[in-house]
Amino acid sequence: MAHDNIAILKKAYEAFGRGDIPGVVELFADKLEHFGIISATKTGVPWHMQDITTKAEVPRYFAALGGTVEFTHFEPLDFAASGDYVYAWITMQSKVRATGKPLPLAEVVHRFKFKNGKIVGWRASEDTAHTMSVVGA
Repeated sequence: MAHDNIAILKKAYEAFGRGDIPGVVELFADKLEHFGIISATKTGVPWHMQDITTKAEVPRYFAALGGTVEFTHFEPLDFAASGDYVYAWITMQSKVRATGKPLPLAEVVHRFKFKNGKIVGWRASEDTAHTMSVVGA
C-alpha cells in the first residue's frame, strides 16, 4: 500500500510539473483532514493564507501560489512512506512575479496523508520568514 501511495504522489508531482492542476486536484479526497504550510505565525503570504478543507478548495491554493511566484526549478528527489503517510524531499526555486525577486534554491519536505488511495492531508515545511521578506508580505 505504501508503494501505491508513493506512485500516486509521483503522479501528482508529474501533473504539477506539467501545469496540470486539475490532474493534481483529482488525486485528493473530497474532504481533507489538513492542508497547508507549516508556520508558527500568520505570514501574509498569499498561498499560506488558505483555509482549505475540501477538494473543491484546493485549486484556490494553486491559484494563489501560481499568481505570486513562477517556479524556475521544482524537483521531488526522495520519497518515503510509513503507514498512511508519504514524505517527499524537494528542491525548488522560484521568483516573485510582481518584482522578479528570486526565492533562492530551497530544500523542503512535503507530508501527505492517504486514505483509500486518495490524498486527505498535505503539509509543507518552508522558511516562512524568508518567503515573507522576498514576497513582501
